[in-house]
Amino acid sequence: MNARTSNLSILGEGRGHRNTSDGNPPTDVHQGVASETIITSFMLHLRASGRTPRTADTYRQALEMLAKFTESMGMPALTGLTTEHIRHFLTALRDRGNADATVLNRYRSLSAFYSWCRDEGEVRESPMLRIKPPKVEQKIKPSYTVEDIGKLLTVTGGHDLFDLRDTAIILTLYDCGLRATELCDLTRASLDLKTQRLIVMGKGRKERVAPLGKNAAKAVDRYLRHRRDEEPPLFLAYGKVPMTYEALRLMLTRRSRRAGVAYHGVHGFRRSSARAFLDSGGSSLDLKYLFGWRSDAMVQLYVRGSERERAVQGHAEHSPADKLRLR
Repeated sequence: MNARTSNLSILGEGRGHRNTSDGNPPTDVHQGVASETIITSFMLHLRASGRTPRTADTYRQALEMLAKFTESMGMPALTGLTTEHIRHFLTALRDRGNADATVLNRYRSLSAFYSWCRDEGEVRESPMLRIKPPKVEQKIKPSYTVEDIGKLLTVTGGHDLFDLRDTAIILTLYDCGLRATELCDLTRASLDLKTQRLIVMGKGRKERVAPLGKNAAKAVDRYLRHRRDEEPPLFLAYGKVPMTYEALRLMLTRRSRRAGVAYHGVHGFRRSSARAFLDSGGSSLDLKYLFGWRSDAMVQLYVRGSERERAVQGHAEHSPADKLRLR
């Protein structure tokens, strides 16, 4: 066996690839790899590359849904699927009433998985290459108003440790626009009260600085001074365990109910923060850095939303018809 033949064997050439009638090149290298096995390997890769548990769960859900669907349809295992198989799955998601944003989320998860499979030699080519991402109309979801934030702070205005903690959390979320996982991952070492800065680990393990305003810094300082422990996490849940996404969600849900405020999710504070920053004259370029966005798409979405609201308010002040003297 010459060197070229040996290398081709290692890469999986000649291992019984199927010819597809749809014209797509065969994608599978190892027909015998079970879907469950390859999903487990991919999860190991995600953990090793520092992906958060929530991100890994999103990928797992998409892959398990695809595996269940293809199995029910008599299709091959994940590493044996073609472009048409994937298209069939994505179409089925839409037919079942899934929102375009959900389908796009599944698409991205599958794209990441098959890129990894290609790099690992499990497929020769990703079946996602000829599938365009679903188009999703970008809309700014509901957020909290200034009045909402005031009501929430009223119900956390007590002096026990959890009132102090919840006040600090609400102000930090609103002031810095942190994602839920970013807030939960904060430690005492992340905070520098002298400079009023947080070191935040964002998506893709990308570190950034998040400045704290005076009110937010004061609230965090007051909470920490009333703690009687040296635990590393910046925010603790009941039982002195690190704050988790679920604990954060439950706390904010409960506080919103007590305050009579519609609950818009943890991410609603991020949306509110972006709007407030732009409405007060903040730079869109600064917002991109502060929020850890890699592209300008999200920035422009909020810029357009802010401009729209200012235009509506401006019309109320300068309505042409209201200047007429009508009988």
